[in-house]
Amino acid sequence: MILSAIVVAKYVLLLILGLTLLVFIHELGHFIPAKIFGMRVEKFFIFFDWPRKLWSKKIGETEYGIGMIPLGGYVKIAGMIDESMDTEALKEPPKEWEFRAKPVWQRFIVMIGGVVMNLILGILIFVAIKYSTGSVKTPMSSLKYGIDVPDSSLAKKLGFKTGDIILSFKGKPVKYLEDVNNPSILLEDNAYFTVLRGNDTITIKVPENFIETYTEFQKKGETILFYPNVESVVIPLAGYPAEKAGMKPGDRIIAINGTPVKTFGEIRKLIKSSQKDTLEIKVLRNGKELTLHVVPTEDKKIGIAPDLRTLKVEKKKYTLGEAIVEGAKTAFGVLYNNILGFKKIITGKISASKSLAGPVKMAKIMGQSYESSGWLGFWTMTGVFSMILAFMNILPIPALDGGHILFLLIEAITGKEPSEKVRTIAQQIGMALLLALMVFVIFNDIINF
Repeated sequence: MILSAIVVAKYVLLLILGLTLLVFIHELGHFIPAKIFGMRVEKFFIFFDWPRKLWSKKIGETEYGIGMIPLGGYVKIAGMIDESMDTEALKEPPKEWEFRAKPVWQRFIVMIGGVVMNLILGILIFVAIKYSTGSVKTPMSSLKYGIDVPDSSLAKKLGFKTGDIILSFKGKPVKYLEDVNNPSILLEDNAYFTVLRGNDTITIKVPENFIETYTEFQKKGETILFYPNVESVVIPLAGYPAEKAGMKPGDRIIAINGTPVKTFGEIRKLIKSSQKDTLEIKVLRNGKELTLHVVPTEDKKIGIAPDLRTLKVEKKKYTLGEAIVEGAKTAFGVLYNNILGFKKIITGKISASKSLAGPVKMAKIMGQSYESSGWLGFWTMTGVFSMILAFMNILPIPALDGGHILFLLIEAITGKEPSEKVRTIAQQIGMALLLALMVFVIFNDIINF
């Protein structure tokens, strides 16, 4: 799919809007405790001010500004070795308003503040979503005809077939389709499904590296594994052959080219396998049978969607207390999935080039989420990115918050701060690693895009 310049610009602006909020909240997590503990904050920048800043204003001792590289941000605290690599002031004795002059516990709170704020933001976003929208779940018991698995789908690649009834995942009974319809479950170790196919109970195992296959499908817009195989009641899409031939919303297709059908999965299969230029489709409308002649497109589509109103679902509105519980579960589920994915990259079970997302891929994901679900999609992905940002920053890599926290823990345990030389070299190595990673993911994004 080739995206127009306007669509690309919209996707980029949506990502920048989300990142602006995430970076601001993260840096606020450092800024507030630093000020509370009497540390001098020299800069508060959203995005990096290299090679130049877009805007800045000094208020009191702090310069507030916006940089031109939207890949992060920083708070510069006096007496601290940070991204600026300004170590000249460290050659003098510590002053009472410097970071290095404060107790370990205060410095620890300042450094972990950004991660904590991103966690809180992610949780609040998902709580708000749960409280405002509630949930719609599809009981597996309502799927009389099982699941619908198109030939081009991710589930088909995994080994599922239309009509399969999912019984369990990793030995645990599946109550709702949504419980297993998230591709992120493919990250779990030793994952397998138990399904009923006809009269046989079979096991479908998930290969360790199958998430790479999912990544390829994600580029095509695949975000779920299965579709419910509902009855043959359909909704014609505007401007497509079915509507032009006279099909109406709520029509029940009962036969195609003389072959009886009961489910949408059967409809899709017959249309794709037909060799005729014109399809003879019998529909039931208000108790009367009608015959329509539909000419499919070159890629064998007639433009119909299943009428999901025939599906029995459970709708639930959450109280504030329930929304807090469900929102937190969703937020930490995102965090857990990222830990699993990172573990598989480190152990070599999945490829970093196929799994890591840079700004290009993030913009595409954000844009597609907005296209499919509007602002709900935007806020959902902002919540996801907030949890990912928290996870990435807590990693014990020099130059990240986790690296600073690691040195503070060493100091707390040994009672001695690592030397300035060690911390400076570690910061330089960390910055080099992060820059290399940034270059890698950007070029990887462009190649995949």
